[in-house]
Amino acid sequence: MARVALVTGGTRGIGEAISIALKDAGYIVAAVYAGNDERAKAFTDKTAIKTYKFDVSDFEQCQEGVSKIETDLGPVEVLVNNAGITRDATLHKMTPKQWGDVIQTDLTSCFNMCRAVIEGMRSREFGRIINISSMNGELGGFGQANYSAAKAGIIGFSKAVAREDASKGITVNVITPGFIATEMVLSIPEKVMSNIVNGIPTKRLGQPSEIARGVVFLASDDAGYITGSTLDINGAGCDGSSEEQQTTLTNAQASAAVSTRTVGVITGFGSVFVNGIEYETDVTQIEIDENLDGLEDDLEVGMVVSLSGNINPDGSSGQALRIHYSESVKGMLESIDLIASTLTVLGQTVHYDELTNLDKLVLEELVAGDILEISGFTNADGELYATRIEKEDAITDLKIKGTISNLDESSQTFSLNALTVNYGSASIEGGGSDPLTNGHKVKVKGAVENLVDDVFTVSSLKILKDDDDEKHQKQVGDRQELEGFIDSWVSTSEFTVAGTPVLTTPDTEIKYGSIEALVLNARIKLKGHYDAEGNIVADTIRIHQRSRLKFAGAIQAIDSEQSTITVMGVTLQVTEHTKMKDDSKRGVRYFSIQDLAIADEVEIKGFIDKDGNTVATRLEREGASGEEPDDAKLRGLASDISATGFTIMGVQIETTQDTKFEAPNGDEVTQSEFFAAVQSGMLLEVEGTLIDGVFQAYEVEVKGEEEYVDDNGLKRTELKGRVELISESGFIVADHPVAVNESTKFEYNDRELDSAAFFELLEVGHFVKVKGEISESKVIIAREVEYYRKPLR
Repeated sequence: MARVALVTGGTRGIGEAISIALKDAGYIVAAVYAGNDERAKAFTDKTAIKTYKFDVSDFEQCQEGVSKIETDLGPVEVLVNNAGITRDATLHKMTPKQWGDVIQTDLTSCFNMCRAVIEGMRSREFGRIINISSMNGELGGFGQANYSAAKAGIIGFSKAVAREDASKGITVNVITPGFIATEMVLSIPEKVMSNIVNGIPTKRLGQPSEIARGVVFLASDDAGYITGSTLDINGAGCDGSSEEQQTTLTNAQASAAVSTRTVGVITGFGSVFVNGIEYETDVTQIEIDENLDGLEDDLEVGMVVSLSGNINPDGSSGQALRIHYSESVKGMLESIDLIASTLTVLGQTVHYDELTNLDKLVLEELVAGDILEISGFTNADGELYATRIEKEDAITDLKIKGTISNLDESSQTFSLNALTVNYGSASIEGGGSDPLTNGHKVKVKGAVENLVDDVFTVSSLKILKDDDDEKHQKQVGDRQELEGFIDSWVSTSEFTVAGTPVLTTPDTEIKYGSIEALVLNARIKLKGHYDAEGNIVADTIRIHQRSRLKFAGAIQAIDSEQSTITVMGVTLQVTEHTKMKDDSKRGVRYFSIQDLAIADEVEIKGFIDKDGNTVATRLEREGASGEEPDDAKLRGLASDISATGFTIMGVQIETTQDTKFEAPNGDEVTQSEFFAAVQSGMLLEVEGTLIDGVFQAYEVEVKGEEEYVDDNGLKRTELKGRVELISESGFIVADHPVAVNESTKFEYNDRELDSAAFFELLEVGHFVKVKGEISESKVIIAREVEYYRKPLR
């Protein structure tokens, strides 16, 4: 009677070859798989081998699964433990879950399965157990402490069980494969494959059938005296240079990768996440501006970086070889408009929004003279959209990137937007023998004291290439991932992003929008490859979405498998593009959804996609469970409006006469006035507390889609800056003329002043905050002016 052989992970790769070889050798085979029903059905249709689905990392499921197999087919006399997974990360970044998942699936599964068959084998006094390990179990694998430990554990486990059960006619052996021509390995690029093969003494890959023949032999009666042994089937790979072999072996997944270059925002750590890809950084050269010996700790969420490296076949991970960060501008704040969400630094207009990461600052507390470092993307109009703003205590040098205009070779000056740059004494690099011209992208640097009357005398000037990376050689087929603004446009199929030519095709996938959204100044993320002309042919384009929704409250539920969390009864999708940061007292740097817990206080920004899913674009943990909670906040479109309440995203909002209401123009209004004006579909932001599923609002504010325009056509503004000139009718703040009238309110130290007292205090160089409206002639008509003698720090 034919013997029954059970193979875990038996429907694909090496496991598939083992199952087929055992069947061909006359065994009745049961192939166990974990989850791919379609692949399992195709396997059975092709081989006529029966499959069984259960989780080998679960002891009870193994007991039940083996019992079912033995009921259907007969007693299991041959067991091949082949199932395994990887969850790669270096030890100082590896999470307990990454460690546990691999140990449970790769090592504990061997115990579970052996435990399920061993008593039957002992009673029958016959059994063959073959455990599939790995060369990494013998050599160790960089970034694979969990996998190496599991595979090494299999070897020790097998030797122990072999000694225990040898007298009962049971043999227990191990096979350690080397590079085998599986589907994944065969997808490795030809030039990389050549390097791998050259490192193998036999100068070829192993075949799955060769591992299978080893299993068939160890399962046979002829191998009855072989037990507790390890069979290396690796083309003499273990006998090579251990360092060289280890580097090649442990980067097997990376070896299957495609060369890539990425320009994008850092969204998290656990290595480094950029444009939805997790890049390992343990062998990465990290450059912080001119410092070539930077550390990963120097990088922060929100920084725009240039990265070169490899993307693995899974499309979600890779290895960074080089990461370069250079700020867009570093200098003193000249003014900030809290309504228009803009600020001015070194003559550059900087936009910020809900996704801008703020480090060591509160926007409402910024005043002219504060030192800021800003990273971001520049649009076609030369305006900078900040992805990160950091406040610094002191600097010696000012830095700025921009595009040259108004070049005057005789005076050796040019403009970077509103800033005049004198380059007469500067060292110049990057241009070769070509002279400076208008349109050149440059980075300039100079001492703080060399900025005088809006003229910046710089000490160094670097001409930037379009890709800002001379070390990267474009090869046909190389991957490129790029985030930024469309800064020149011919059509929806031909445009540039950050000066890099991009082509779309009918096969280009557009996410979160349509092809018509690809217009000048649209912000996008794209993935594509280089063609022979150096264009990026886009495979996918992700349209940047405004984060109109805001949730701030305690987490009610977490589903790590589906990558969702629930706040205020609303389920939000956390994606590979979600910016993740821990601002709680725990301050976890390598922060992910795995670190969250029920009752953690989080603030989430997001949007609703075309399928109705609420997608998180930014998630910050404000407080871990047990820490003092903040008030809850919610922003979204109003619906189901009643006399005292409304609904946002299905959350019921209730107000009282004590609730503070703010109209679109910033004026405080009564409850009745507010509800007389509010309409369904208005964007509202509320602050309060959630009690028994009902949001009790303390404050309600109307948030306009664009700048608020009053009945007279005037745009609302809230400007903070330094006074540059004083006249009888007003003053100038950071190049903005301000007019006052009899309706203007004046304040100093929370005390109201009359006009005469205010102007008696006011001096050039002092600081003010102005609330008002901007006329068509660009004059701010002040409703309120708050005076500061000096900046608040």
